[in-house]
Amino acid sequence: MRYYRVIIKKIIIPLLLSIFLSLVIFCPILKNFFFSDDFSWLFRADHSLYNWYDFVFLRFAGFLRTTVNFYFYITYHLFGSHPVYYYLVNILLHGVNGYLVYLLGKNITKRWAIGWLAAIIFICLYSHREAVMWISAATSLIDTFFVLLAANLFWYYLENRNFFVYLATLSALIAALLTKESSSILVIILSLEFLLFYKYKNWYKKDATILLPLWAATIGYLVMQYLYLFNNLAVYGYEYKIKMSQLKILFFNTGHAIFGFENLSLITILFLALFLVITLIFLKNREYRRILLFFGGWILIASLPPIFFNMGSYHFFLASRYNYLISVGTSCLLATVIYLLYQSSRHKSYKFFIFLMMAILLFFNAHKIREDNRGYYKLGQVSRNLYYSLSILNMAQYRGYNVFIVGDFPFGQNAPYIYDMLQLYFNVSYNKIHFIPKMIPFNTNKVIAFEWNFSKEKFIIKTDTADSN
Repeated sequence: MRYYRVIIKKIIIPLLLSIFLSLVIFCPILKNFFFSDDFSWLFRADHSLYNWYDFVFLRFAGFLRTTVNFYFYITYHLFGSHPVYYYLVNILLHGVNGYLVYLLGKNITKRWAIGWLAAIIFICLYSHREAVMWISAATSLIDTFFVLLAANLFWYYLENRNFFVYLATLSALIAALLTKESSSILVIILSLEFLLFYKYKNWYKKDATILLPLWAATIGYLVMQYLYLFNNLAVYGYEYKIKMSQLKILFFNTGHAIFGFENLSLITILFLALFLVITLIFLKNREYRRILLFFGGWILIASLPPIFFNMGSYHFFLASRYNYLISVGTSCLLATVIYLLYQSSRHKSYKFFIFLMMAILLFFNAHKIREDNRGYYKLGQVSRNLYYSLSILNMAQYRGYNVFIVGDFPFGQNAPYIYDMLQLYFNVSYNKIHFIPKMIPFNTNKVIAFEWNFSKEKFIIKTDTADSN
């Protein structure tokens, strides 16, 4: 009976609280519809995953996404084309990741209060909202889940040296690599964790051999990417390239990931002030030096892949889904600093001021998330209108027709999504979908042409040979 009480108190209750907070913050997204890449993922789950080889090696835009293939295959066959369930799973995954952040903060600092504070900050942060608010960005949620799982398991292994925990750590690392190529930095995080927190101070070289399988798996993955998949971590002209100009983005984006503000001057002031406070704590508090180094190192290491992924101008800020893994380090670092400032404050007025500033910051982030959801809701509404205005294709008389899309339309720069929508929902063959810049006379039967009306926000029929038959 005591064993079950411990499980309920230390695992189930914190997990449920994290999920509940995630639901409170992100529940407005449950009204949203699919948009953009969502249709492509669902189409792949319905039409492209037939055997284990497809699950493992079928790539999305050139990227290897094995675990994401499994994720969308399972969710599609559970939920079909009902978006509310996909958004609900995103929220639940975010809550689970919040719980893993709680464990990481508690384990590293030995303070449950820091763990809870880190989890609350992580769940409420505005700067990584896209990872939760876009179904296709579940890649970031899944990737961070495996990274956090590996980091926590490795901590338990360093504490207890249990072989099965080590195997679980290695498995989580491999799963992270098969989720997103940027997870190749996980082995660096685990190595940093070993160097800073291995409990035997006078460890020998043979102790460091526990890192070898982790490095071997990562190097083997990179070799496979290069030799077998011919990827070289470069996709369709994009590539990982170290450029000194990206360091400016690293500075501003780190500040944005921590505070959520988008004003460059304000970010600069706040970031430099935080850096000064951390430096003073580092110099004064010897007990927390390794902790600050680990969380600060997490931010830097997790920032490197998205910062140096050369896909055009970032305008100082990354797409917010790329901040999701970075936010683990920022949440834990902020929680540690706030906790130490609170504990060192002798006057109740200072403690109240710290508490008040923390509450205001969390409220600001939660408010910004709900405000930003209006844009995501509008994108979903455009997709919904686009879908409903094409629903005439479900009528039996249009089976086997050639479908022409005339002129520009929402997401027109991403025509593959319309291909996938037409095939997924209306069973239109790929070779019967056509895009033309303007209307032309058709000399064949079985043609239906649609043009987007921007004022009515829907497709209207321009040509329907069924009417002339």
